[in-house]
Parts: sequence; C-alpha cells; structure tokens
Amino acid sequence: GVGGKWDYFSKTFTVSTPTAIAAGGTATLTNGVRLLFTDTNTGKQIGASFGTIFGVNTFSAVAMSQSELSTLSLNPTTDGSALSAWDLSTNLAGTDVLLSFDVGLRVQNVNVWHLKNGVWSQYTPNLLTYDSGGIVSFTTQDFSGYAVTGVPEPATLSLLVLGGFAMLRRRRIG
Repeated sequence: GVGGKWDYFSKTFTVSTPTAIAAGGTATLTNGVRLLFTDTNTGKQIGASFGTIFGVNTFSAVAMSQSELSTLSLNPTTDGSALSAWDLSTNLAGTDVLLSFDVGLRVQNVNVWHLKNGVWSQYTPNLLTYDSGGIVSFTTQDFSGYAVTGVPEPATLSLLVLGGFAMLRRRRIG
C-alpha cells in the first residue's frame, strides 16, 4: 500500500507518520514511507507517499521559483492562480507516487499543471482528490515540476476583499 500497512486479520489500515524534511532536503526511500516537505520561507507543504521501493532511491522537493510560476501565469488556459508549486527530484522510475499539496479550503476549479523541460501543460492524473482539509492529492510517475491552480470560492473572495477594504479604511483613519 501507499504510505501504510493493511492488517488482514484486524481489517485495519495503519498510516505511517510522515518524515518531516525541510524543502531542499533529500530523503532515502523505503517501502511505505511518507515524506512531508516544508518550505520555511512560505510555510507551504507537499507530501509524498510511496509504496514498494526497489533499489536505492532518493527524493527531494523545493518550492518553485517565481520565474517558473510567472511562465505558468502567462499561459492563457490557466484558470486561477498557483496555490502551491514544487520542483521534484528523484531517481525513482516506474512507480506510482501520491503527491499531496496543501492548497487551503474553499477552492474551485482545481487543476494540476506539469512543468517539464521548461513547458507547462495541464496534467490529468489517474487519481485526483481535493479533501475537506484543503489537500489536493494525485498520483504520478513523472517527476519534475507540478503546480496546483484554483480560484477561491466567491464567499471566500468576498471576505478577502472586505478585509482589504477594512485595512485600507483603518490605515486612512490612523
């Protein structure tokens, strides 16, 4: 299983605790390992869950640079803004990995984009979920750059606008 262990007799699935790693760090992969990379500058996180691993393999993740993201924003088919974006590096091949991006709650039109050889393309994974905790997860066997885009739902957007107006008003008064 990916990131856990099934006990047939008790009919329970135990999920392993993720190994916390700072963005840019490298982890050696083992069977069923779960990794959680955190960018200390932005607080953004990406999780990676692995099933059966053969051989000696490593995996690392770094938050994407603004220059990489600017090329995505220029793409006319991009709907929304990049909510989370990461560059991945590994010598693992031919194995499904579950990637999990923390994008926040109340996002509409969630899409996954893949950056390969400097070109962005929309990525359609075999499995894509957006859970109630604000995590977008999808499977892949191709590792380079990925971004998740989306549009905050109207109620959230309205609250952000109202909050901005309140801050402007407060600044004028003070």
